[in-house]
Amino acid sequence: MATGIKKTVKVVVVGDGAVGKTSLLILYTTKAFPKDYVPTVFDNFNCLEMYDNKPVNLVLWDTAGQEDYDNLRPLSYPQTDVFLICYSVVKRDSLDNIKYKWLKEINQSNSGTPIILVGTKTDLREDKKTLASLQEVNQEPVSRDEGIALAKEIGAVQFFECSALTGSGVNDIFAQAIKAAFNKQSPAPASSSKKPTSKSTSSSSKSSSSSSASSSSSTTSTTSTSSSASKSAPGEKKLSWGLFRKKDKDEKKTTK
Repeated sequence: MATGIKKTVKVVVVGDGAVGKTSLLILYTTKAFPKDYVPTVFDNFNCLEMYDNKPVNLVLWDTAGQEDYDNLRPLSYPQTDVFLICYSVVKRDSLDNIKYKWLKEINQSNSGTPIILVGTKTDLREDKKTLASLQEVNQEPVSRDEGIALAKEIGAVQFFECSALTGSGVNDIFAQAIKAAFNKQSPAPASSSKKPTSKSTSSSSKSSSSSSASSSSSTTSTTSTSSSASKSAPGEKKLSWGLFRKKDKDEKKTTK
């Protein structure tokens, strides 16, 4: 991360097209849900946040998920502090592509960079029209347990579900992204991070990054604006890896 009074944290968001990446970023930075879907090529969103009572310049990079941009997309990856890999909970192919496409692409140039797995559009799990469409092709929404299992499999530092339409779970994702950037050495659980609070305005800026360790603390947001972009909607909830560790210990006790 950049040195100086204000730290810069670069977060790059990847995933299949139309899974809700842009909607997630627009909602977080402007508090408004975009009405129309326009495929993104590249876009930046800047926020001024607080971490451990210190200002943080959070730079969010939106990327295109379409295959047409496979050669251009990695140009945004250098000096990334944290990756958010997104999939839609009502688009199973987007979950499968996490392993077969996105993880491989990231690891080619950024192996070891913290990854947060994000399931979007959880509001559509109960949408009758969406469920009917899935039933027509003998599919059902991706369950939270499936997301948890994949997060463990790919070594993600954290897993969240969210909905950009309702706002559920959105702030937690970026609070954890900042925390992960400051704790790159160990992909440890993050059960005590505080949600960012208020935001105002901020202009877009450049990204720069490189690791800087720190203890886990509260994160509070103040500021944000961004350049325009839009996409679809998204999903909710977060997971602490401490749950896995506790479960493993309990299982060991019962087997003795």
